Amino acid sequence: MKFRQKIFSEYDAFHQDPRNKLTHYVGIPAIMIGLLGLLNRGGLYTFTRPESVTQYFSSSGHTWTFTLAHALWIFAFFFYLRVDLLWGFVFSFMTFSMLWLGQELGLTSNIALFVGGWILQLIGHYRYEKKAPAFLQNLTHLLVGPIWIFYKILKLKS
Repeated sequence: MKFRQKIFSEYDAFHQDPRNKLTHYVGIPAIMIGLLGLLNRGGLYTFTRPESVTQYFSSSGHTWTFTLAHALWIFAFFFYLRVDLLWGFVFSFMTFSMLWLGQELGLTSNIALFVGGWILQLIGHYRYEKKAPAFLQNLTHLLVGPIWIFYKILKLKS
């Protein structure tokens, strides 16, 4: 059995109720945007590229900061490639756009999206599905959920 089929069938078992699925269609992207926005607030390392060779030793130049959000995105990128090479690549670009959107939103918006998304997940699982979330049995499902939603929305075969 392919890796994608295995993890999707495991994840499907926890998501049978259509109302629970609906909470996931809204909640998971909200969590992703909020989380990536929050993780993008603190830098791990700052890269500086001088505008010219003569400015190499000056303080001017272009900077880019590597954050926890970038580290998570890189880890998820390789996971999604393992799930499906083509769609994992496409989905990783969508995920990077969520990172950018989260970066552009304010702190309050990121917190509201993150907390609101989790509230939707809890409502979906405990009110409609009557099962605990899948990630409580397998933490990998925290990464499976986003690409599972992507597949469901695009009606791709798992």
